[in-house]
Amino acid sequence: MSEIRLWSATQNEAFDGLKTLWDQRRALDADAAAYAGGMQWKVVKDRTYLVRHQIDPATGQRRFESLGVRSPKTEAIADRFVRGREALQKKGAQIDERLRVQGAVAKAAKVGHTPLIVGDVFRALSVSPACDHVALSGSLALLAYETQARASVPSDLFALPDNRADLDLFVGDVAIVDEVESVLQSVDRAFHREGHGGRRFICERLSVDIYTGADLAAIGEQFYRGRHQAKFLDAAQSAPVESCIVDRSGAIAPVCVLSIENFRALKALRTSFDDLRADADLALDARQAEAAGQIIDMISRPSDHVSVIDENEAEPWAPRF
Repeated sequence: MSEIRLWSATQNEAFDGLKTLWDQRRALDADAAAYAGGMQWKVVKDRTYLVRHQIDPATGQRRFESLGVRSPKTEAIADRFVRGREALQKKGAQIDERLRVQGAVAKAAKVGHTPLIVGDVFRALSVSPACDHVALSGSLALLAYETQARASVPSDLFALPDNRADLDLFVGDVAIVDEVESVLQSVDRAFHREGHGGRRFICERLSVDIYTGADLAAIGEQFYRGRHQAKFLDAAQSAPVESCIVDRSGAIAPVCVLSIENFRALKALRTSFDDLRADADLALDARQAEAAGQIIDMISRPSDHVSVIDENEAEPWAPRF
């Protein structure tokens, strides 16, 4: 099997700089939520009121709230709002420029080799209503595990020769599929549904397969009866962990991904019990399970450049519908 190589000191330094800036940008985005929408002065029956308006995330409707008649107090509120929003925008622009430069550094150091469209999908997903309800699984989950281990996974572990790796996503319920479709089409309008009960999405650059809880139950029933079925469902429906990927441009994207232990369990089960899978695909599954074991060993021997995720500290995955 191709060797999984730990990152060099240069790669670790490039990623550390990228991750630090990315964390700063995420924190800034969280602060910016307080400035969503806007404020305006509105005249009602010859009196001027300060009105706060923003989109209600639950309904998608614009909501208006009066903060009171115009006075020194409301003028101070409006002034603080404008100045605070401008300060955040300025800081955001500065971080974005530093991210652009650091992304070029990460690209030059060959930190990431995630396809650009996959990075775009997860960046769009992270700001969509579906973000809490989707877990990365399948071969491309290795892209998140290599970031956790600070290592590079050989490209021949992602797909068979001359094949393109598919993006596999687990969702809690079929209701999330439409949300994911909107995300995909925001990235590339060419995405369209094809087969797989309307849960496979295709464009020229990427294929995406989405599996609901019902799909996973059916797969477990078909291939993994008895105690193996319980093992399959425990692994497939486990709470994902937060991670990130780095694409070929050096840009970072957040992902929720099955834990590497559960990824390894699913690959081992498929290798042993999926009678309909081609021999070449089963061989790739076995290699991926072996690679997962190697990465687990790397993560279990933490150093200054290996971040370890404690699954016991992870929140249970409870999709909100």
